[in-house]
Amino acid sequence: MKRYLFLLIIVNTQWLISIEAKNIEFNGFLDTYHSVNLKNSGSYNSSRTRFRGELLSYSGNSSIFISMNAIENHINPDNTDLSLHEAYLEYFHKNFEVRLGKQLNVWGKADGIRITDVICPIDYSEFITQDFDDIRMPVEMLRLRYKPSTVDVELVWIPLFKKAILPQKDNPWHIKSSYPDTYIFNQKIVPDKTLKNSEYGAKLSFYLQGFDFALSAFRAWDKTPVLKYKTIADTTFIHSEYNRINVIGAELSKPINIFVIRSETAMYLNKHLQSKKNLNKDLLKSMIGLDWYLNSDWTISWQAMSNYIFDYDNNIIEDKNTNLMTFNISAKFFREIITVSNMAYYNLNDKDLYEKISVDYSFTDNLHFSCGADLFIGDKGNYGQYKDMSQVWLKSKYTF
Repeated sequence: MKRYLFLLIIVNTQWLISIEAKNIEFNGFLDTYHSVNLKNSGSYNSSRTRFRGELLSYSGNSSIFISMNAIENHINPDNTDLSLHEAYLEYFHKNFEVRLGKQLNVWGKADGIRITDVICPIDYSEFITQDFDDIRMPVEMLRLRYKPSTVDVELVWIPLFKKAILPQKDNPWHIKSSYPDTYIFNQKIVPDKTLKNSEYGAKLSFYLQGFDFALSAFRAWDKTPVLKYKTIADTTFIHSEYNRINVIGAELSKPINIFVIRSETAMYLNKHLQSKKNLNKDLLKSMIGLDWYLNSDWTISWQAMSNYIFDYDNNIIEDKNTNLMTFNISAKFFREIITVSNMAYYNLNDKDLYEKISVDYSFTDNLHFSCGADLFIGDKGNYGQYKDMSQVWLKSKYTF
């Protein structure tokens, strides 16, 4: 990281010397976020302050973008850090675009659900309570795009594997795993940093009159590990392992008057699943969604998602068919000064619920204050396991 940052500073310095000041833009934001546990009102789930600075300089058909994060984490001091967020060079000419460096890239039509969106890993250090813009992690990537008229061809190459961030033991969001009574956790297997282990893919998008659709294929690594078990005598040896995966996807979007219909599906080939027999199966993920734009101030969205495992084995921990529904309503009041929203996730299998309620007050165009609650309801499942982590929170953000 230090070498990478040093190289970018040198390149950017030379770049700035060669261009005029009017071709330089600097902006960013300062925000602070604090949440209190509803079950234990004296306990903070999260408390952090962040400064992000963004620099964009451009000359002719080329540009360079760098953003830095300075974070003070009051709950987990180990996460207090000064880090490079994004840093990339970009060249564009007519219908052709090249972007090289650390960057974000989002595929898919789903809102708050990952189906074909498998390029960037996720920061689960606060589960999924962070804003969607913050939960994705940039990766070092080469992206090529060719955009003639109604077609968009995109090629992606990621040379280095980057894993998702999971909450550790000193994090309030850490959930203890249910290991066997007698076990030894002996190793963690991470892909070697070699060209052979690169991730790469392609996406072909069509923007036609009345609708758009896309096809994609990506050879990736699972960003979260699977636990592998091996029992010798009365002792179970456990290791975590990141595995290869191939994802073939399709997506569709069509507006109809004040509605927009969205659909997305992906086949995960040879996906390793959590099981004591170390099984891997094909998995189909699919989603259909409907957005209703009542007017400029009110939006209602609904999504239904299904996961289906082919050639199912009863030793797999996950259900053969998992069904999830989301519902989101957002409304603006007083000339868009106040925005109220409610996003709910409901798992039909485990009957657990996650609901995010927020109220945002726009004091000025640059200064926002917001508050809300994250509610986890249920006795099991992805959301039910956090039933003791329901919280209320406050946030302020100043942009410049």
